[in-house]
Amino acid sequence: MASNPESFSAVPGKVEGMAEFVGRPCSVAVGREYTVVATKPYIGPSEDQVEAARVEEAARVAAIAKQYEAEERKEELRDALIERLQRSRCIEYLNSHHPLCNQCPIAGVCPGFQRDEIDPQLCQQCLHIKHSHNGQHRESNKAMGLDELRVLLERLHVTDDDLDLYIPDDEFLIE
Repeated sequence: MASNPESFSAVPGKVEGMAEFVGRPCSVAVGREYTVVATKPYIGPSEDQVEAARVEEAARVAAIAKQYEAEERKEELRDALIERLQRSRCIEYLNSHHPLCNQCPIAGVCPGFQRDEIDPQLCQQCLHIKHSHNGQHRESNKAMGLDELRVLLERLHVTDDDLDLYIPDDEFLIE
């Protein structure tokens, strides 16, 4: 029985397959063509306990995701309500300070009454008299969103000091 000197090494190393044992190794016996590993009993959760923990973790992650979605929906509703209130304030301001002209045939020619510097009874935009400006911006006109109303207010030289669009938290309640 001659042994091959190239296949033996006295330096300890990792044995393939040692990481796949269920329990902790307590003893190793090595022979010429075999390796026997004796393990201590497995100390840890059973397969059922591991599966239950996975299910529990998945339920916890789903609950957290559901809570985040609910908070995002609540924030979206809050933002939509703020935008609707700001749009309503813009329309109220335009109707009271810059009513639309009834005589201008093309929409957009006169964005609303603006006093002329020479004759305050005339509109600076269309030169019609003030009494012909009694048209109202409608809340039901969805084509005029908040962004379009802000552009219109800017065209009419309305500053943030003239129109307060801040909506305090106590003005609306979302539960």
